[in-house]
Amino acid sequence: MSTIMSAEHKLLDAYEKITSSKITERGSGLNDLKQLLTQKRNAGNLNDKGFHKMYETIFKAAVLEKNLYTKQSRSTLRGASSSRLQTCGAVLRAAVELGVEHLKVKTVRAVYSHIIDILPSGEKLCEPLSVDYVKALRVLFQYAPHTEHLLSDEWVVLAGFCCTNVKSQLGLSDEEEEEEEPEVEAEDRSPRVRETVLLRESPSTSRRSTAGGSQQQFTARLTHESEQLLLCLRNLLAAPNAPILAHIQMICDTLLGFLRSQRTYTRAHQHVFSSLNFVLNVVTTNDLALVNKVSDEIVPIINRLWDTKTPGLKDEMIISLIHCHSHIRARIRRPEGRVLRTSIENLFENLCSEYIVRSDREILQLDDVTFPSPTSKPDSEVPLSLRAMALRTNVQNARAEQIWMIPSLIAMVVEMLDASGDSGRHSHKKGETEGNRPKRQRMYDRFGELMRFVRSNNTPRKLLALQVITFLADLKGINEQEFLSIVQDLLEACSDDNPAITAWALTSIGR
Repeated sequence: MSTIMSAEHKLLDAYEKITSSKITERGSGLNDLKQLLTQKRNAGNLNDKGFHKMYETIFKAAVLEKNLYTKQSRSTLRGASSSRLQTCGAVLRAAVELGVEHLKVKTVRAVYSHIIDILPSGEKLCEPLSVDYVKALRVLFQYAPHTEHLLSDEWVVLAGFCCTNVKSQLGLSDEEEEEEEPEVEAEDRSPRVRETVLLRESPSTSRRSTAGGSQQQFTARLTHESEQLLLCLRNLLAAPNAPILAHIQMICDTLLGFLRSQRTYTRAHQHVFSSLNFVLNVVTTNDLALVNKVSDEIVPIINRLWDTKTPGLKDEMIISLIHCHSHIRARIRRPEGRVLRTSIENLFENLCSEYIVRSDREILQLDDVTFPSPTSKPDSEVPLSLRAMALRTNVQNARAEQIWMIPSLIAMVVEMLDASGDSGRHSHKKGETEGNRPKRQRMYDRFGELMRFVRSNNTPRKLLALQVITFLADLKGINEQEFLSIVQDLLEACSDDNPAITAWALTSIGR
């Protein structure tokens, strides 16, 4: 009891100093409170009312110090004021981290209102406060109940604050430039050359004029504040009652603008793709034009980022492609989808190239799957399953689901491309023979490429092809004219010296 009373007296003493009109007293009080919050036991018994009083004390000090900071012209005085402001930010952040699970709606509203009111400073954020205050905002809404209790207009204000400041920091324009696609006959080009020729220059790429009048592209480096704001936006979008659809344009402009502008991987990429997936989950059946736009944008970006070693980002990119699958499939069959089709062709190449260089523990193994009885009903608790094969639910590999999804995704891409009508071209001429047998047709479709992998001596390619064919059998029927040839190739693979090749060839035949 005496310990609790002692902690309360220490807090009250710190509050009294913080509200003093003397600069040195305020600085001392803020440091005392920071020390008390570091020793969490001194504030561990506070309830919502106690934390609200603490926050109000910090708010008053922060407002007073910011006014002094903005008025100071001498660098020495401004530096001292900046230091006190930084302490205010650190104290509020520590206080929010400690009390976030104890706060009621009124206190949450007071905290975020103070943050979004005091942070703006001209076109930027107040530098001494920005890092800790933005982290405090992220921590506040990382606790899901606070996000779910936001009213619609409150959610919009917060999402708008995040989007506006991220776009401002990255130099993203509110208006997208429309550039006409060059008329290029791309049919005989390789996929990579076609994508280079056809893809529009990114409209969000910042440009700077050189002395000679030429345009030099540059990319704004993502600040720590913007990274935290993007994570905060992701927390807002995760709320089941988030009014995403009514403000979809603002959100998509920010997320796609970030993905276009950042040419290399950052820690924020996973959060942005996660945010985009929350959006796609809502918009795929409500705004077809927007989903088509998102599909056009993200496939080249996924191509660029696919080699990343971050499993979480790969998971989010796979989810994005699954969300857009039906729209991509329909779009690449139309003339206006030829650029997207080229990107999908490159995606096929990238997926295959990345998978075949993986180690054995990073690819799908037969030990990871089970073969349920064909007479049994599908198990609803095993979502990753085919008609005759399913991922084991008790598999020890933490990345087993992602590993299952890669050959599944390649099969999905193969089916999309081969169904689009621009594949399946043959060089076989009527009457060409090899002895008494018709010459084997040279197929330029993706399924034909997989069968060439099956016939090759390259073990990683052969294993990939057999796994993909197993998944593809659930998506695509086999041409009757090619059936015997395919079975013959698979039977030949069954006699391979590598037991993994033999096993997957038998699995393919069983499909």
